[in-house]
Amino acid sequence: MNVFCYENKEIFPYRITKQRNRARHVNLLLLTQNETTQNCLIRDLDLFLYRTKTHKDRHYFCHYCLNGFINEMMLAKHLPYCSTNGTQKIVLPVHGENDVLTFKDIVKQSRVPYVIYCDFETINRPIDTCTPDPTMSHTTPTRHLNVCSFGYKVVCVSPEKTKQTVIFRGPNASEKFLECLLEEKQAIETQLAKIEQCILL
Repeated sequence: MNVFCYENKEIFPYRITKQRNRARHVNLLLLTQNETTQNCLIRDLDLFLYRTKTHKDRHYFCHYCLNGFINEMMLAKHLPYCSTNGTQKIVLPVHGENDVLTFKDIVKQSRVPYVIYCDFETINRPIDTCTPDPTMSHTTPTRHLNVCSFGYKVVCVSPEKTKQTVIFRGPNASEKFLECLLEEKQAIETQLAKIEQCILL
């Protein structure tokens, strides 16, 4: 049984059953006036919520968020994700009150002295595997991505300290990449230590 409420000219879900594959579901609308409450049977939820849409084509509504979809396939894709959040009411911004987003993380705008941009290339190799046990949950890997090359560039706020792009192609590319990064880390730390000493002097 699902229960929906109506308050301040808005409909929202109050209680949604976790049972999805029962032969019969009952949808109720809970109306409250002063201290009096009354339950009304909703025979067709899609038809009942149809009036909330300005677009007058057929809609299929999610029981959890009351969002309408133009076909059952879109609703079926939406339900597994929406159901994990439970019942919810979509609240849109009010014009003139909370309809403007502002950036507040000013610290994230601070420039860092060094940035490293990286990219990998891989070879997609098939994996030989056996037939999994159908009685148990399993993941069957079918491909393995082997890193065959990489490229990276160290960029500094001072253009004269920006390095040339490094390109490597060959075996053990992933291990070579980590070695290069550790070397760049050491070089950057050394450079920053020199700058700090100059500032202190």
